This record gives sequence, structure tokens and C-alpha cells, in this order.
Amino acid sequence: MDFGRYSVERNEARVVANHLELLLRFVKCRTGILLSILFEIVWHLDMPYGDALTGPLFLLGREAKKLGLKTVFNGEGGDQFFGGWSNKPMIAANLKILISSTVTVI
Repeated sequence: MDFGRYSVERNEARVVANHLELLLRFVKCRTGILLSILFEIVWHLDMPYGDALTGPLFLLGREAKKLGLKTVFNGEGGDQFFGGWSNKPMIAANLKILISSTVTVI
């Protein structure tokens, strides 16, 4: 994604893409672009809510489709795969208890 001056990791993306010999395209994402397609994005939502990445990911999917791609792996859903955000504090607390009960401080 190309967020203009707010973009991070563009150079790193280029390094990885060059190393793996992959096509790399940056999809331009600006406020004006998102506002112009806001109703289209909302129409495509399964549920009537989204988050800050809904618009940029919509643009990414649209550009991928233009390239003939049917699948994009972007890391979305990883938190849910590992129990979700609401479970992270519980997991961390249980891990702390486990470590405290098995580690002896001298």
C-alpha cells in the first residue's frame, strides 16, 4: 500500500520482492480516493462496520483482481487465528503465572 508520506516499510518491501524475484506494486491510497468509493466499500461489507484497513484492503483487492489474481495473503485474521485480541491479556496472564511457578529466582 502507498499511503504517501505516511507509508512505512516501502524500502523493505522492495528488498524482499527483489530477493524473491516477485512483482511489487504499490497501491495508492489517499483520503480522496477512499472518500470517492466509500459507498461502494460499505455496500460490499457483510456487516455494517469495518476498521481503518477496510478501505485500503478494498483497494488492494481491486488492484489484485485487475492483475488476474484471485487470492491475496495479507496477514489479516492472524490475531483471530491465535485467539483474538480479547484473549491476549488472558494468555499473557496465564503465561506469567506459569513462568512464575516454574522459575526459581536466586
